[in-house]
Amino acid sequence: RRFGGAAALPLAAGLLLVGTAGQQFILFDVRFGRDRAVESPAFLTVSAITAALATLVWIALGTRRGRQSLRHGAERPQRIRELEVLGAIARLSSQPGSIEQVGGAVLSAAAPAVGVEAAVLLLYDEDHRILSAKAASGIAEEAWRSFRIEASDAFNQQLLSRGGPFVVKDVQRERRLKMQLAHSIGARSALVVPIRHEGKPVGTLTFYAVSAPRRFDAVSVTVAELIANEAGDVLERARLQEEVVEERERAAQVLAHVGDGVILVDEEGIVRLWNPAVADITGLEARQVLGRRPEDVLPGWAAIAPLVPVTSAPAYAAKHAETLPLDVAGRELWISISAVEFPNGTVYALRDLTEERGIEKLKSEFVATVSHELRTPLAAVYGAAMTLRRRDVELDDERRARLLAVIESESDRLARIIEQVLAASRLDSGTFALSVERCDAGRLALEVVEAAQINLPDGIAIGLAAGDGLPPVAADPDMLRQVLANLVENAVKYSPLGGRVHVSLEPQEGRVLFAVRDEGLGIPLREQERIFEKFFRLDPNLARGVGGTGLGLYISRELVRRMGGRIWVASREGEGSTFFFELPVAGAEEQPSEERAVEAPAQRAGAAGP
Repeated sequence: RRFGGAAALPLAAGLLLVGTAGQQFILFDVRFGRDRAVESPAFLTVSAITAALATLVWIALGTRRGRQSLRHGAERPQRIRELEVLGAIARLSSQPGSIEQVGGAVLSAAAPAVGVEAAVLLLYDEDHRILSAKAASGIAEEAWRSFRIEASDAFNQQLLSRGGPFVVKDVQRERRLKMQLAHSIGARSALVVPIRHEGKPVGTLTFYAVSAPRRFDAVSVTVAELIANEAGDVLERARLQEEVVEERERAAQVLAHVGDGVILVDEEGIVRLWNPAVADITGLEARQVLGRRPEDVLPGWAAIAPLVPVTSAPAYAAKHAETLPLDVAGRELWISISAVEFPNGTVYALRDLTEERGIEKLKSEFVATVSHELRTPLAAVYGAAMTLRRRDVELDDERRARLLAVIESESDRLARIIEQVLAASRLDSGTFALSVERCDAGRLALEVVEAAQINLPDGIAIGLAAGDGLPPVAADPDMLRQVLANLVENAVKYSPLGGRVHVSLEPQEGRVLFAVRDEGLGIPLREQERIFEKFFRLDPNLARGVGGTGLGLYISRELVRRMGGRIWVASREGEGSTFFFELPVAGAEEQPSEERAVEAPAQRAGAAGP
């Protein structure tokens, strides 16, 4: 019947379900002329309205048994609960949660409405043709959590793709369906309802009667089918939500592990994303920055922001990044930065190039230094050679010998500079070959000291102290000789006012400790961590008249490391320096050294602590 713009259907004796034009359902009690206040938010969704109408139409126009059941007042509360269950399931579509959470909620609401004690949700994997349990109600978790069955046979395929509800009156006698889970929980009867979404199989809802067999009348089967229809939409939305969450988590993991810094600034200029790489670069954690403006936390941001190239094409941005200085907590960082603009804000990608820029600066200084270092001996060789070739100058044997000695010594100096450059290149490329063997460290040290004494400047003396019974070391003899020669040359070079250079060797536990001490200029504390870096020089501008390529200590460090040892320095500015390195004893098992093992020898050598 129709009342104005509303449709009414008989629900039970004296009750009408009225569908108004506003898509709202109200149970109306015609016996008292007023509504029963059974107005549920569940019926405010179109899907719930459709489900409720389908149920009522079937009840009103269905089988004789269905009409007779409705006339029986005792079943009226059950029908109302069934409609409420459909509404509750419909509401799940708007609630967040995983498939397991949503599926569990569907089963918890559906099982009582169908009149069973247990239920399970199986989702279908079309690629592998497997049904896997995703949620359950009234079943112990260990029974269903890992439950999987193959569904590749014709009967299951037909049930999933085109079939309707399937009643299993006696679980023990069922042969067409695989009822392993039903057997494991002691189920007596079962109702299997396929779930489909837009014609594609999603899975099944299976309801189990455990305490006693159940025939599942037409009303229960129809309610179960309506629940499955509603569940198809709900589970599909839950699946999509899970995919979105997984994508977000995956993106968050990528951003957390990417090496470049990523900053998201929204359209209002507020920082919404600050990945760990940016935190490492700037020293500012995300909690300090999120929800604030970049210029409020990075004082130098306002200066560089107008210079950052902003584009809508990520590929273009990556190719046209600008390298700019950024002031962070009193530190100057050089960052490569670009930006991509999109409707919700701007994404900044930045990379810390401070170290690379420092290396480039050192390289430039190195080129200038090497040019100077090469020019001086070349000029001396060239001058001596030209003098020897002059016909207008009479040269006695003594002057001729001196000029030849200049050519020899300066040529040797040129060879050492070139060898250092080549050695550094081979070390960087990994092509530097070492041949580690048993070496007499005392004899090698004596050879280096005797060679250094030949060309010692005036006012500098050199001595050697090697204890008796010094064990042989495992090293490449040529490389060990080069390390000692580099350290002795450095000690002489940085002692422009004279003094004594002292070389000592001392056995340690499984190691031999080498020390080269001078009484020269010393090394400022702030520079001691950098002196082993490639191209680094204490006196790049030759203010103190000390030349060099800046490669000697770098090469020494790399050679010692490759021979299984380590090298370090103890120095105080104006009081001289002591360079230590240690190598393993030949045949001894290499053990990591401790700082305290070298502290006492350092003091005995007369070195100032760092």
